[in-house]
Amino acid sequence: MSLYVDIKKRLGDFNLNVKFQTNGGFTSLFGLSGSGKSLTLKCIAGVMTPDSGVIILNDRVLFDSEKGINIKPQKRDVGYLPQDFSLFPNMTVKENIATGLHSLPKKLRVVAVQDYLTKYKLGDVADLRPHQISGGQKQRTALARALATKPNIILLDEPFSALDSQLKDTLEFDLVNTLSGFSGDVLFVSHNSDEVYRLSDNVCVYDSGTCSSIKSTDNVFEAPDSMIEAVLVGVDNISQCYKICDGRYKSDFGFEFDSETDIDSIAFDCDTIRVCDSADIVFDAVVQHAYTDTTGTY
Repeated sequence: MSLYVDIKKRLGDFNLNVKFQTNGGFTSLFGLSGSGKSLTLKCIAGVMTPDSGVIILNDRVLFDSEKGINIKPQKRDVGYLPQDFSLFPNMTVKENIATGLHSLPKKLRVVAVQDYLTKYKLGDVADLRPHQISGGQKQRTALARALATKPNIILLDEPFSALDSQLKDTLEFDLVNTLSGFSGDVLFVSHNSDEVYRLSDNVCVYDSGTCSSIKSTDNVFEAPDSMIEAVLVGVDNISQCYKICDGRYKSDFGFEFDSETDIDSIAFDCDTIRVCDSADIVFDAVVQHAYTDTTGTY
C-alpha cells in the first residue's frame, strides 16, 4: 500500500506546495492550525481540486493535472472523515452506513449493514439519528460507513478536536480498535503532539503550506531536526543565534557555542544539558536548516 502526493493549491493568500509518499501504516500530518493539513486531505479525497500536480494511490492515478485526470470522489476508493464526520442528519445510523453499500443488491445490503452494526457495537442505536447519539457512536458510524466502501486509504481530519480529554481518550482507544483490521494506509491530521505520539507510526510535519519528508514518530519526537519540529513536539528553549566569527555563535540565553554549519536559531531541552566538569556544560540542540545533535560548550 502506498500513496504519492505532489500537489500545489492556492487559496487566497495561502499556497499549498507539498510532496510526500507513504508506505502503509498510520501516518500523521502534523502541524500548526492553518498549515495546509486538512486542505491536503480534501485534495486526496477529491473534495477539492489541486491547481497542479499528481496524486497516486497504489499505482492508480487519482489526479494528474498534465494528463487531465481527476477521478470523482466516489470512485477513488478513499474513506474520508471530515472533522464533523458529515453524517446525514435526516438518516438513521443504519441508513448512514447503508450509503456506503449502495453498489450491493438490497438483500445483501441489509445483511451487510447488520454486520457493521454488530461489529462496531451500534445495534442499540441503529434506528437513531446523529443528533441522538454520542460522539463515540457518531465516530463509529462514520468509520463503518467509510469502511463499508472497502477503501484503500482512510483520511481522518482531526477527529478529536472538539472533544474533552476524557472522551478523547476513550475515542482514541475505539479508533485504534476499529482500524486494527484495516490493511490500507491511514492519514491522520492533528496539531496535538500527544495524539500524534500515541497513534502514529510515521509523521509528516507541515509548516505554512509545505511539508517535510515522512519520518518515524520516534525520530521526530526524540531528535527533531528543524525548528518547527522542535516547537511541535514541545521543546521550549528556543533562541535566535548571532554569528560572532566563523564557526562561533552566541544565543539569546547568553552562552556561546561552536557549529560547523551556518544557523539562525537553536533549541534544546533541559534533559539534553549535562555538566561535564566544573567549567563546561554540554548540550545537544536542534538547529534550524542545519542538523540534529549539534554539540557545543560554554
